[in-house]
Amino acid sequence: MHGLLISIYTAVFLTSLRPHENTLGIPNKEVIFEVNPALNKSIARIYAGEPSDELDTAWHKLMRYANIAIPEQEIRRLDRLDESVRFTDGSGYFGQMTVYHHLHCIQRIHKFLHVDHYWPNATQEELFLLRAHNTHCLDTLRQSVMCQGDTSLITFKWGLSQRVPLGNFSSPHTCRDWSALEEYNKQTWVDVFQLGLVVHPKFGAAYDTDGKGEGKERQGTGVVVEEGV
Repeated sequence: MHGLLISIYTAVFLTSLRPHENTLGIPNKEVIFEVNPALNKSIARIYAGEPSDELDTAWHKLMRYANIAIPEQEIRRLDRLDESVRFTDGSGYFGQMTVYHHLHCIQRIHKFLHVDHYWPNATQEELFLLRAHNTHCLDTLRQSVMCQGDTSLITFKWGLSQRVPLGNFSSPHTCRDWSALEEYNKQTWVDVFQLGLVVHPKFGAAYDTDGKGEGKERQGTGVVVEEGV
């Protein structure tokens, strides 16, 4: 019985993570990314490290086109018409590519490493909620990493001053063309913080003039999370 349940769970899990059928013209071009160690370190410093205006600006630019308008025919294809959030101007339905939720999660975890900077006056209750959010994010990222299953090889080499082998991470990677994805999002981007654009049928406007939802900090990208997170 347990084996059957595990098999069913695994089948559902794999089905839920399989690549989304591309019916929106989303660019799916793949490129071979040659890892340049020096360049890789330079890029990493843009998005990681001690808090700074430069770092926060880099993250803002990376996330700025997260929210897009999804056409009604795609919502119907997903069989989500009854539950989806329709923009009041008729331009489509609130959505975003999963990759932006993953980036949001990475940014949240980065911020939590510097919690005193980003949430200097957080209460114990707020810290508890932040940890709960990050737990959700970590498991979401785990599922995504296992789903994508990057099989490029890491080899090992001897260093000049260490006794243990060192990893060589410079193998080529097959990656999505991020510039093409970003351009698609730019063309379909919607500013969800426009007052009156996202309106709950019972509770009213989702965001006020400061882009805040009820009892929540401003969601700079409007990234949504699962209910209860």
